[in-house]
Amino acid sequence: MTTLKAFSDKERAYHIDQARQDFLRQQRSIQREVDDERAARAAERHAKEAALQRRSRMPCKRARPSAKPRKPPSPRSSGSQRGCTIMTAPRAPEKRFPAGAACGHDASSP
Repeated sequence: MTTLKAFSDKERAYHIDQARQDFLRQQRSIQREVDDERAARAAERHAKEAALQRRSRMPCKRARPSAKPRKPPSPRSSGSQRGCTIMTAPRAPEKRFPAGAACGHDASSP
């Protein structure tokens, strides 16, 4: 009887160890899948960020100069002939509003 009990204890321990090994194998495969998905998402995010960086470095279509050729400046506008000088209009003074006045800005808020 003791021999039978010893064999059954060994068999029980073997099955417990096999169940533990199966569990660990499943956990490793699950972790591997999670890591692969995380890496794929990170690569996709990196690709999107790189595309945005490339796009932000490109000049805006609206900011590009027009395709029309510019006229060369006329000799009169240079001011060097006949002693001409170009006069500009004086700049208008800035409007200053007291705190909370008609501009709608509250001076207490940042």
